[in-house]
Amino acid sequence: MTETTLHSAPEGKEDPYLVSMFRVKAALANLESQPDLSGVADEGGTVQVGDRTYSISFFGRRDYLSVRSNWDPNPQSSARSLFRAVNSWNRFRHFPTAYVDRKKDDSFTVVADMVIHCRHGLSDLQLDEEVAHAVPCCAQAIDYVQWAYEQMQSDQ
Repeated sequence: MTETTLHSAPEGKEDPYLVSMFRVKAALANLESQPDLSGVADEGGTVQVGDRTYSISFFGRRDYLSVRSNWDPNPQSSARSLFRAVNSWNRFRHFPTAYVDRKKDDSFTVVADMVIHCRHGLSDLQLDEEVAHAVPCCAQAIDYVQWAYEQMQSDQ
C-alpha cells in the first residue's frame, strides 16, 4: 500500500496540492482581463488588472493567500464617514473584508482583503475559481465604499 501525502503530485485537475506563487500567477493569467503580472515575485507582489492594483501575498505559514485592493481617498476625508462606509459594506457581506488603515503619512487608505484558505492545497480548478472571484469581489467592495462615502459626504 502506498503512503499518500497531503501535497502529493496531482493526477488530475481536481486533485488539491500545494499552492505556490507560480500557481497563483498562472491562475491570474487565466483572467479575461489579462493582468500585468510583472510585479509578482516568489513571495507575492502587485498585480495590475485594468486600472486597479492588487496586492497578492501569503501569510500564516502559507496557509492563506491574501488578495487586496485599496483606495486612497482625499487626505482631508472624514474618518467618521470612511468608517461608516466601510462598516456599511461589512455589515451585510462576509467577504471581502473591508477596513480603514492609516498610512505612514497619517492619511487613510481603504482596503478590501479577500483571504483564500489554502493550507490543505487547492486543485487547479479551485485555485482558478478562487482567484477569479477574489479580484472582482475586492473591486466591488472598493467601488461600494467609494460610492457610500460620496453619498455620506453629499448628505452633509
